[in-house]
Amino acid sequence: MEKKLNDAQQFFLDYPVYRRLFLLFKKKYQSLGKIGGTVNVADFSSDDLEHLASFFGMTSAELLEKGKGKVSLLAFERQLRRTKFEGISLVELLEHFFDEKILSNTEVKNQKTIFFLETFKDLIGRFPEISFWLVYLKKKSADTYWIYRIIEEKPGRFNEYVSILHEAFENLPEEAERMPMFSQRISQNPHAFDINTELGKLWLHLLAVHDGGDEEGDNGRKVPSDSEGINLLLEKYRLFRDDITNFVTAVNILGETSEGVHPVWEAAVLKKVPSVLNIPIRELTSIIRAYLPDRFDGKNVWVVENSGVFSTILDRFPNAPLICTHGQFKLATLKLLDLLVKEGYHLMYAGDFDPEGVLMLQRLMQRYEGQVFPWRMDAEHYFASDPAVPLSEDRLAKLNNITTVELKTLKNTILTEKKAGYQEGIVSLYFEDLRL
Repeated sequence: MEKKLNDAQQFFLDYPVYRRLFLLFKKKYQSLGKIGGTVNVADFSSDDLEHLASFFGMTSAELLEKGKGKVSLLAFERQLRRTKFEGISLVELLEHFFDEKILSNTEVKNQKTIFFLETFKDLIGRFPEISFWLVYLKKKSADTYWIYRIIEEKPGRFNEYVSILHEAFENLPEEAERMPMFSQRISQNPHAFDINTELGKLWLHLLAVHDGGDEEGDNGRKVPSDSEGINLLLEKYRLFRDDITNFVTAVNILGETSEGVHPVWEAAVLKKVPSVLNIPIRELTSIIRAYLPDRFDGKNVWVVENSGVFSTILDRFPNAPLICTHGQFKLATLKLLDLLVKEGYHLMYAGDFDPEGVLMLQRLMQRYEGQVFPWRMDAEHYFASDPAVPLSEDRLAKLNNITTVELKTLKNTILTEKKAGYQEGIVSLYFEDLRL
């Protein structure tokens, strides 16, 4: 039989038409799980059709007319029995021709299912500390599809990842630790858990599953993808990606540690002209309270996005309680705002009149419900800023994410005008509020 299979393989290899035909046969068998159905040969070249027709003992015209441009797999197998290759099934011929075991799609799917189940069973037994995550992966929700691709394509590598993840979760820091130092301690590679690596992404997914408990959306667990979300998740496990350049700028605000008022914050506030502090997350981790000095009677803290606006306001009002976020909110900014909101202060936020600026305002309003207020961020002051920079359709589309009722008019105004305005254009109006 082996010799007959080899002879058949060589015979059909001599004619290019059969490689093309057999590829179609293979796909049809994989789809049906049995020999059956037809494949389309109407677009085969005339030479290929002549070779194929001769196998059936007819002309190419007869072949096309009889099969209406198609060839039946069963008909081909019956014809095969009439040749010197009698006794060879079409499946045997295809497997020998392609030198591989051909499985139906259903068989492949079943084998994958068994492989995944056995993989998880083995890993759960070996790494009990992260069994909660492995059990979650078994559900195969939408957020885990990319992980299944790693398991399927690189099973050995995935097992190595799980071993490292188990070690990392067992040895989470008891006090704040920088990610590169944590990574070096766990894997001897300071970049092993970088968020652009497979291991780093798996680590974030594991932590998100652990942090989320039983919460699960339609598409599975939500894993943060933006810098702010990632930093907040890591902070919950006392891990910090960057504790120096991640900073917030503030003036006329006191910070208190477990030992009392922080001397640096106090000295900055008590100066005749208060000093501005750039406060990195490294320093904020020890701050347990943030509040305004006794000389302030009000509850407003003024928050601006732009450093130029921040400095311009301070030039006129050096004693204003003011914070600068420097664009998108860093972890340090949110940490300080958390502390101020906890003390009952109102955050008066001013940003740019563009989709990104309005979205930033909405994020704060949703995070600190009832304690964040737009600081002249409305349709009236949008026009006052003299908007002139055209907004692309891609940027305007971001406004569809604005759902806060208070921002609806501003959202619709920007959508209508299709131009961006900037807070630098209304700085003088901010002065009026700070004179009060």
